[in-house]
Amino acid sequence: MIGFRSGQEEAAYAAIVELEPRNVYRWEPRDAIASEGVPVEANVLVGRSISHGAHRPDGPWQSRRDPVFDEAMALAEPGAIRGRLPSGGPPELRGFFIAQMQYLLLWTAIERFAALRWGFEGGPSKQIKRFAKNDASLARALLTIVPPEREEHVVYRADDPAKSERLVRSDPVKAIGYYYQVRPNVSHRGKSAHQEVILVETCLRELWRVFSRVLDETLGRLS
Repeated sequence: MIGFRSGQEEAAYAAIVELEPRNVYRWEPRDAIASEGVPVEANVLVGRSISHGAHRPDGPWQSRRDPVFDEAMALAEPGAIRGRLPSGGPPELRGFFIAQMQYLLLWTAIERFAALRWGFEGGPSKQIKRFAKNDASLARALLTIVPPEREEHVVYRADDPAKSERLVRSDPVKAIGYYYQVRPNVSHRGKSAHQEVILVETCLRELWRVFSRVLDETLGRLS
């Protein structure tokens, strides 16, 4: 049970509400027992529709062992699944499709991390922005892993080529905006392997290493 300092209650509740979306949870008073054994009334967060899309956990959960941060990251590692698929078709095209699959899976892991660490409110795009603005491990990883020659590289939006995102290693918000833009481009631009394969494979290689470093620093290394 968590207690708040006198005068700080509103700020504390506001911080909690920012993390927990209103359309998923509601506050509800419940009778409880304080640590001293004294009966108290406490506010608890209750799921609004626990019968819709909710599942009981399968045993104890540990953040670093979350399947998305463990098995999914292993599958998203560049080169991890090349050669595991049936042969056939142009090798360049198949390799490009594999890189696209891995890049989208990698972003699934990043979005989950951003939501768990920085709150569910606002949807994936806002969660990613909070991650970029607030996570010091991300800033360090970008400067360490992304090569200087990639600085100022531009990617154009598939749905509006007049708009673009620029890779700035020292600015996590701009850098994540760049890598994030490649994600919808993969889904919506089409599958032009000759033009896009280098971009997708380069972004996959860099971002996988960056996010792996973030996981190791924030959640610990896998043993």
